[in-house]
Amino acid sequence: MAGYCSVDWTIALHELKPYDHTKRCLHICFQHYSTRVRGLKPHVSTAVYGAMMALYSADPIPNYDATISLIQHGGKKALDWLKDKLSGKKSILAAIYHPASKIPLEIWKASSNTTNENKQSHRNIYRDRIKMSLVPGAMCSFQFDSRSMVTLELFQEHGIHPHDRRPTYYYYLSLLGSAQSIVTV
Repeated sequence: MAGYCSVDWTIALHELKPYDHTKRCLHICFQHYSTRVRGLKPHVSTAVYGAMMALYSADPIPNYDATISLIQHGGKKALDWLKDKLSGKKSILAAIYHPASKIPLEIWKASSNTTNENKQSHRNIYRDRIKMSLVPGAMCSFQFDSRSMVTLELFQEHGIHPHDRRPTYYYYLSLLGSAQSIVTV
């Protein structure tokens, strides 16, 4: 690949190893992550479960080393889970815990933390037509893209959202934060 890393302009992209690339682009879906961790809940203590959930964060954990240690000493299932997150030069950890990632914070927070939009797009395209040959499929896809662009233009020009509300974890956190600040005032 030609060019340089957008995070560190001194590193050429062709010098990056596969796991280094992963740390610059992968962000795991919160819904899938929490479902996996919830599956371990019967096998670990409440404190270990809380530590596992705390790792999915855009902000640094105040006592990161203690959190990791708690999970390490939480039993075999917790230790196996943590080993998986730390394998591959901590690339999976980087996909759930922003401070371990190379993705800029504003991009991390602005991107959706679920795959719901991708699933919805697939459903919308699939609903339009199925079992088409290549040319009609491409034309139908172009029409879908054109309709999507009109939706984006409506939002940019007039602030009209394509949905009633934004279904992202960070949006709800911002609402929670503003509600807490109102209560404390």
